[in-house]
Amino acid sequence: MAWNPIARRRWLGAACLGVALLLLIASETLLKRVLSPVGLILIWLSCILLTCMAMLIALLDAVTVGRQTRKQQRDLLNSTLQEIEQRASAEPKRASSSASPKGRAQQ
Repeated sequence: MAWNPIARRRWLGAACLGVALLLLIASETLLKRVLSPVGLILIWLSCILLTCMAMLIALLDAVTVGRQTRKQQRDLLNSTLQEIEQRASAEPKRASSSASPKGRAQQ
C-alpha cells in the first residue's frame, strides 16, 4: 500500500505518541516493581524522546501543509487572472462600444 507523504507523516507521529503512551502506562503499572530506578529513567527518557519526535513531525507537517496551501493559492490566482485576460481579449467589441461618445451621452 503506497501512502502519500502527508498520511505517512501523520501515522508516524501518531505511532510515536502511541508507543510513548504505552511505555508510560507499562512503566507505571506493570514494570514498576520489576525495573530498577535506572530502567524507569530510561523508559521515561524514551517517552520524552518519542514525544519530541512526534512534535517535530507535527511541525514538519504544518510547514509542508502551509507550503502546499500557498502554492495552491498562487496557482489559483494565476489561473483566474489568465481566465480574466482571455475573456477580456475575446470580447473587445463590448469594451469599445461602451467607450464611444454615444454611450457616454446616454449615461
